[in-house]
Amino acid sequence: MTREPSALDGLRDKLGPTVVALGLALLGIHVVLLVGIRVAGSEALAAFYADHLALSPDALAGGRLWTLATYAFVHDLGDPMHVLFNVLALGFFGPDYERGRGRRALLTLLGVAFVAGGLTQVAWSALVGEGRGIVGASAGTMALLAAYCWSHPTARVLLFFVAPVPARWLLPIAVGIDLLVFLSQGGVAFFAHLGGIAAAWAVLRAWPPRLAVARAKGWMAWARHKSGRAGPFSRPAHGFDVIRGGKANPRDPKNWN
Repeated sequence: MTREPSALDGLRDKLGPTVVALGLALLGIHVVLLVGIRVAGSEALAAFYADHLALSPDALAGGRLWTLATYAFVHDLGDPMHVLFNVLALGFFGPDYERGRGRRALLTLLGVAFVAGGLTQVAWSALVGEGRGIVGASAGTMALLAAYCWSHPTARVLLFFVAPVPARWLLPIAVGIDLLVFLSQGGVAFFAHLGGIAAAWAVLRAWPPRLAVARAKGWMAWARHKSGRAGPFSRPAHGFDVIRGGKANPRDPKNWN
């Protein structure tokens, strides 16, 4: 007897299994903490949330390195829109990335963005003398937003669900709004968002690390060749020997484009 597809099966088919699993995890963790801390009033759980899940300069200084990952899975318990916004952003931009690059690539992007965003925000907090912890998956969702905008610059996106704009405009608009809120009110992890965007650029341009090493070697070879210090067996930056006419000596630098 075949089982009828459930609503959850439909979500997995539409959004992808990884995006659905992450979204449910974010919502489930938030509900458990909300009920335990705000409803049941558990002081032990509140202390665990603040000291062992949230990220802060004190947490890292105390050796709690795992908070570079856990902070992304907990959210502001006083603002339901915090977790809902991140789940919606994950649902909007995560499926495209998972379909195009796969589950492993999606998890890699999010993991790098969480760490980079967390370190960037902690560095800013330490610089200005703030000890406040940060929570939320926004570094990862900003990385997904950036990756989508760069991959589909001409796609039409409904800004605030109303105004259609090209995707290439969406990232600067989002960063601009973030900056205005940060300067006027504070309370937004602006530098975590910037760290997530930087992580997206690094992952898209130079991941896996061996690709970054190969590109760096290529640029170094190209620089040596242009400066006249390259030997006859150096390769050009693009990694291919382009042979004019198909018969020239590939070892001769004069035949490189």
